[in-house]
Amino acid sequence: MKPLYSSEGTNSLPTWLQRSTSTPYCASALKLLSERENIRAAAREESRPREETHHGSRRRRNFGPEVIDHYSVETGAHPDQIHKNRYYMVEPYDRSRVVVGCADGEASGAGGQSCGRYLNASWVKERYGRKWWIANQAPLPSTAHAFLSVILQPSTFPPTSLENKTNNMGRIRTVVQLTKNTEGGRTKAHPYFPDQVGQSLVLRPEDGHDAPALKSTLVEVKTHDDALCIESTIAVVPVAWYKTRPVPNIPGAQEVYQYGEDTGKPILFRHLLYHAWPDHGVPSRRDQPALLNFARLVDTLNKTPLSADIISSSDTPSDPPVMVGCSAGIGRTGTFIAISSILRAFGLINPTTLHNSHQGHTMTSLLRRHLPWPFGNGSNHRPVSEELVMPFKSPLGPIPQEFADDMVVEEVDSLREQRPGMVQQDQQILFVYEILTSAFKRH
Repeated sequence: MKPLYSSEGTNSLPTWLQRSTSTPYCASALKLLSERENIRAAAREESRPREETHHGSRRRRNFGPEVIDHYSVETGAHPDQIHKNRYYMVEPYDRSRVVVGCADGEASGAGGQSCGRYLNASWVKERYGRKWWIANQAPLPSTAHAFLSVILQPSTFPPTSLENKTNNMGRIRTVVQLTKNTEGGRTKAHPYFPDQVGQSLVLRPEDGHDAPALKSTLVEVKTHDDALCIESTIAVVPVAWYKTRPVPNIPGAQEVYQYGEDTGKPILFRHLLYHAWPDHGVPSRRDQPALLNFARLVDTLNKTPLSADIISSSDTPSDPPVMVGCSAGIGRTGTFIAISSILRAFGLINPTTLHNSHQGHTMTSLLRRHLPWPFGNGSNHRPVSEELVMPFKSPLGPIPQEFADDMVVEEVDSLREQRPGMVQQDQQILFVYEILTSAFKRH
C-alpha cells in the first residue's frame, strides 16, 4: 500500500499528518478502522428482521443486546421500508436516522409508522469541526417528496437522544450533491427538480401519506468553475392534489392525478453539485484545489440567506445543517464531511481570514491557535472528553493510544459510528490525509 503523496515539505505539519506518509503506519490505521467497522457490520446484521429458522430460533453472535441496539438498523431494514433504500443493506442507524415530520425529532419504532416518515438519511456531527450535517442517499422517485419535506420544515434539529439539549438549528438552506445523476450509464441519483430555469416538477408523497404534493421550480443556475460546481436555486411549495379514479369498464385505464393551486409560500434552497468526483474513488490530483474551493463555497453559501424571509429574527441560526449526499450517502459523503470537519477545526475553511489575521506566523503556530484544544503540535493527549465531542459513547471503546492523536482516524471512526460505511474506501481515507496536507501547504 503506497501513500498518495510524498513527504517533502512536511516539517510544518502536525506530527500525526507527517506519520501518514509512512506505508506501515497507513496500513495499520486502515486495518484498525476496518476491524472496528466489521464489528459494527456484524451487529447491524443481527438487528435486521430475519425469518425464523426451521428450528424456531435466530442465529446470534456473541453480542450483548446493548451493542445490537446501539448499531440497530431495524427500521431501515423493515420490509415496509426497504424499497426506499437505494442499495441493499445500506440503511441508517435507528438512533441517528432523520425522521421526516416528527416534531420532537425522536425516531420511531420498527416500520417507521409510529412517528414521522422514513428517509435513508442520518444526523451526523463532525468530531472536530462540531458542525451538524444530514448525510443522505440520493433521493429515489419514491423518496423525493420526503426528502424535500425535510427542507420545508421550519425547525431542523437532531433527536434529543443525540444532543444534551434540543435547539433549533434553522431551516435547511443548502443541499450538496457529490454524484452526477448518471455515471457509467447507471442512474446514481434521480432528479427532483427540472433542468430548465422556470420549469416546475410536481412530486407526490409516497403511498400511505396524504401530505400535499410538492412543486419544485428551478429559479436560477450559476456555475463556479474554480470549484467545479453547479449552483441551482430551487423554490419548493406545497400544492393541492387529488386522484381521479378510472372508469371501471375501460380496460387498462389508470388513475389520473389532478393538481390545484399552491397551498403555501415558496421556500428557497441552494443545490450545489460537485461534478468531478468518481464513484468509489477520489478526485484527481489536479482537481484537489477545486474540491477545497468547493468545501469553502459550501460553508460560505450556507451562511448566506437566500432572501430576507429566511432570516427574519435575531434568533434564527446563521449556519444551519447542510444536507449532503452521493448515491448511497456513505463513501463520497463521509469523505467530504471528514475533510470539512478537520479544515474547520484548523481554521482553514476560511483561509483568507486566517491569512489576513495571522501574517508572519508559522503554520505550526496557526495550527495551535485555531484548534480548540492543545492538539496542533501532535500532542498525544486526548483533546476533550468524549461527551463534549460525540453525541453518544461508542460500545467499542476509544481508539487505541497509537492513533489517539490522528484526527483522520478519529474523524472517520466517529462518522462510522453515526452512519454505516462512511468514508467507504481505503483510497478515500488516504485521500483525506492527502488533501489536508495540500491545504496546509497552501496556507
